[in-house]
Amino acid sequence: MGVAGSGGDTQPLLAPRVYLGTLPGTWQCLPDGLGSEMSDDEEHPSGTAPAEPMGAAPQDAEQEKLKSFLQCAGIELRSAPAVEAELEAAMATAAVDPVDPELAHPHLSTRRRARRRDSSRHLRRSGQDQRGEISEEALEVWVSDDHLSAHLSAIPPETTVDEILRALKVENVCYGLSQDSIEAVRERSALGETLADVVVARGTAPVQGREGIFAWAVDVGGRSGTILEDGSIDLRDRRLMVVVREGDQLGKLLPAREGKPGTSVFGKEIPPIPVRPLKVIPGDGVRAVDEGNGVTVYHAGREAGISHKERERVTRHGSRRELKIDLVAVSHIEQDVDYSTGHVDFKGDVVIDGTVKALFQVKATGTVTIGGDVESNAHVEAGGDILVNGGVHGHAELIAGGSVMAKFLQHASVHAGGDVEIGAYLFEASVKTGGHLLAGGKGEGSGRAVVGGLVWAAQGIEAPSLGSPSNPRLKVVVGIDPEQVTQAERARAKLRAIEAREAELLKMLGLKRFDARLIKERLKSTADASERATKVGHVKKLTELGSAHKHLRQELEQISHHQQELASAGTLKVNGPLFSGPEIRIGKQVFLVAEDTRAVCLRLQEEDANSIIVMQDM
Repeated sequence: MGVAGSGGDTQPLLAPRVYLGTLPGTWQCLPDGLGSEMSDDEEHPSGTAPAEPMGAAPQDAEQEKLKSFLQCAGIELRSAPAVEAELEAAMATAAVDPVDPELAHPHLSTRRRARRRDSSRHLRRSGQDQRGEISEEALEVWVSDDHLSAHLSAIPPETTVDEILRALKVENVCYGLSQDSIEAVRERSALGETLADVVVARGTAPVQGREGIFAWAVDVGGRSGTILEDGSIDLRDRRLMVVVREGDQLGKLLPAREGKPGTSVFGKEIPPIPVRPLKVIPGDGVRAVDEGNGVTVYHAGREAGISHKERERVTRHGSRRELKIDLVAVSHIEQDVDYSTGHVDFKGDVVIDGTVKALFQVKATGTVTIGGDVESNAHVEAGGDILVNGGVHGHAELIAGGSVMAKFLQHASVHAGGDVEIGAYLFEASVKTGGHLLAGGKGEGSGRAVVGGLVWAAQGIEAPSLGSPSNPRLKVVVGIDPEQVTQAERARAKLRAIEAREAELLKMLGLKRFDARLIKERLKSTADASERATKVGHVKKLTELGSAHKHLRQELEQISHHQQELASAGTLKVNGPLFSGPEIRIGKQVFLVAEDTRAVCLRLQEEDANSIIVMQDM
């Protein structure tokens, strides 16, 4: 196995086993069961190879013709999402609703920066000698990057005011000229001095505006717990929820204030940096009062906890920020979750001082905080974060829309939309996260932070050690979003259902393939009105299915693009020992660690139009 040499050079590892997708233009996704069975001689991980290629279907153009034909006949067609929803409801294998991938908002790029000093033009002195030839002595003019100052450098002796003004005119410097500075240059030059870097013109800087601000009247700066030396989570260092009473002021919205333009030394307007407005979206129970001058004050309409989330939206008119403020209920359980409490199902945040006992369930739409442990076969599910002061034991399951923190995971399962941070160790655990996985390796996890099981993190993994000489059964996946794998599997299942239904409809129409011309001929040649109506119904369904088929392929292409971006950016960092035995996958590349090493970073690298995994010393 290649290991990075001195100076940060990288060498490719042993020839990686590569699982290539069979779908043109799509990213081959892992099965949900990765980590249980995957033999070296498998061409594809179990369950990943689709039955049919799902590239651009050749009948797309034919379907568009038929769609236009039906619309001209006044037949209303359902949208692709509506058809997909009907299919999903009818599919016995569909256990969850489809989740559309979120569209990343593109960043707005700022405009140019003007000429740099080292690229400014050097002007010869504009005066002429008695022979009418240009002087060899140079009078240099340069303008700052922000266009707010013009400078003279390498000013030769006996430079006149006219020469300076002509040099500035050549550079189009016409605003903010300092007569005092120019006169001072002339006087000192007349005394035989050679001057350098004298500012002779200054522009007017733009007055920058202020973005929209929400000034909180309460302290809502929540923070995660601190990991202690033994790997446990210090709940005292976490602000769980700010509770307000009815009538309390939450804060006030201060409107954006536009700036004022400035003027460059070229006499051109310099616009201020655009300001982004802030829109507050009040939830149920949040009251807004207009104070005038664009200022709005927000109050709590009932006693509750404050939940807030800010995001940026890009519209046709530019970028703006949105702040969603909600009042949520808080349930505080000052004991264990056991037979005395029963299962917990709460709309809001749940704070449990004790332990979630074996076989009990806790569900909340907000954040769940647990002061003790999560015992075997318990189930904790949260729309937000899950924070466990202690450990998560055998076959317990945590499902979080946000992040997860715990002291240790032992034979437990975690699914998270955000980061997963484990203070001590992971032993034979199954972790799937759309964020990062951070293993602390503190306390009992010292030297053996991640041992056995499956660790799968879309954005990267960092651990002080990986694997164990006594337990090499560890599978690591980086650069693939597990939620999007599930989404892709659902899309493929629907595609297969669509293709099966399309085949049935074509058979009913007496056709072997989709052909708009033949379908129209079949309809025109059918004399019986009832039979023709039945065929029109078949054609309508066939066209709707075609639109849904195309929409699902586009969805798979979007997933493919996002997965490739994740794979390119994902890294596996092992700060200490990396033992032999783990099977590591980054994107589509898979390899088996054949020998021990330490302090390395693994990532993908493009080489000869192919991706390979490289290892670099840290």
